[in-house]
Amino acid sequence: MIKKNLNSIPKSKLVLEYGYSIGTVTSSMSNNHDIVFGIDRSFNALRYAKKSSKNNLDYVIDNSLSPVFGKLQFDLILALNILELIEPLELSKHVSRQISTGYFVISDPYDFDRGTNSVKKPINETKLRTNLEQLGFKISSKTKKPSFMPWNLKLNSRATLNYKVDLVIGKKK
Repeated sequence: MIKKNLNSIPKSKLVLEYGYSIGTVTSSMSNNHDIVFGIDRSFNALRYAKKSSKNNLDYVIDNSLSPVFGKLQFDLILALNILELIEPLELSKHVSRQISTGYFVISDPYDFDRGTNSVKKPINETKLRTNLEQLGFKISSKTKKPSFMPWNLKLNSRATLNYKVDLVIGKKK
């Protein structure tokens, strides 16, 4: 369902995915967009993601809030299932500075129970939307209301993790 919503976004020149993990979505995005970057802090994820190399796709290992891209402006930024790892309000401010006109797609189950690795200031679906609107994003009519879409993550041949995620698509003009 997330990929279906991503396909409705117009072709972009410059795309960034925060928390690309093994690169599934990032690689898929490179089929429809000009240049795509992924940023994640896992070297193991990078090794796996790099197996699907394409000329218009590259991966970076770094902290998502680092200034690795300088003042570069993106047309589309994705952040899928990372709000428990990166302070949500800091991430949204950081993304807002990286998009002057374009889309921000964020999806998360709001699963903040990670013990000492949890963020200090978790937010809910209402606070996320309000924050994005305050930063100049207009929330799409399809994602104005919180959703509970299934996200089934196959961990291995015997284990699957089943989430219910919220999807928000914001656009800055």
